[in-house]
Amino acid sequence: MAFLVDETFQGRRPVKGTILWTPSGKPRAALTSLWNFSIRPLLEQYLAGSDEQQSLLETFRDTLMEPPGAGHAR
Repeated sequence: MAFLVDETFQGRRPVKGTILWTPSGKPRAALTSLWNFSIRPLLEQYLAGSDEQQSLLETFRDTLMEPPGAGHAR
């Protein structure tokens, strides 16, 4: 994760609360990469065979991508 954050900020200090999300609340590349390369593959394996795999993956992704303080996806 530190590598992904370093790539995003390249030596500059991020504004507090904007490491994983932009000030407007959009997920940064570090968070998207964490989901795509680590969390999603793990959950896909865990949920393999579940009839609700895709629905659950979308819900988990939506929840992860929301900035703190936003209402959670349901």
